[in-house]
Amino acid sequence: MNILNIRSHILFDITTFTNPDNAMYGTEYKLIDELYHIPLIDYNLLERYIYYPNDTMYVSSRKWGGVDTEECGDINSTCNSFEHAVLKQTTADRTPTNLQSGQHIVYTFISVCEMHVNQPYRTEADIFMLDEATTDEISEATEHGSVYFDENGEMEFSNQDYLQIKKIGGVDYSSIKGVNQIVRFHSINIVHITTKQAKYLLKLVESKDQINYGRNLELTIENWTFLQNITLDKATNFSLLRTEPFLSLRMNVSIFNFKGYNAYIEGT
Repeated sequence: MNILNIRSHILFDITTFTNPDNAMYGTEYKLIDELYHIPLIDYNLLERYIYYPNDTMYVSSRKWGGVDTEECGDINSTCNSFEHAVLKQTTADRTPTNLQSGQHIVYTFISVCEMHVNQPYRTEADIFMLDEATTDEISEATEHGSVYFDENGEMEFSNQDYLQIKKIGGVDYSSIKGVNQIVRFHSINIVHITTKQAKYLLKLVESKDQINYGRNLELTIENWTFLQNITLDKATNFSLLRTEPFLSLRMNVSIFNFKGYNAYIEGT
């Protein structure tokens, strides 16, 4: 349906209630391997353009998979890029106004076959999860969804809240206790590409300046595989996880069922 690009040709306003007798229909002619789902026949196109407000975003970077629109993000209308999906999440990230509000923020990104991360990413959410689409959600889902860390792709998490590091509006928030954070990566294939500049994928930053006001950080990696791009002429050693400058008692790292070659953990 994405190839029709109907939004660039037709102006329309859709609510969650559409009239099936007054809609536009289309049929897909690509193969399952290209679409990553059973080809749709006489499908109501307008259902793909119903606004999707959520903090759980489905992303597919496959050519016939996702498309970045105002409405993308659900299982039937995935976003194309991780960067666009970040902008679409409903709940705003932690700010000075909601730091002490008690609001629970959970961000979830789900790779539908393939997702690319091509920019540094950091969040102050209580829980951040990176997961795969399952066969319960998509019958053609592969064993693990893949996440490609492209040239500038990396993720950083810290025991120090971003607001404690940067003065926002000239106000010093260093004495405000940060919110504990849980980071979970589950059942995905991680792919490192050849042109990547940074020599790591994940970075945990420990700040000794926030002994009394730092937060607890829990990282869990489960059912991961790590691959290097097949275009590499020669495999290189690569840091899957870097700690700067060291791990502390406020950080808990758990790794279960990890398979990979030429990848290591850097730090103490």
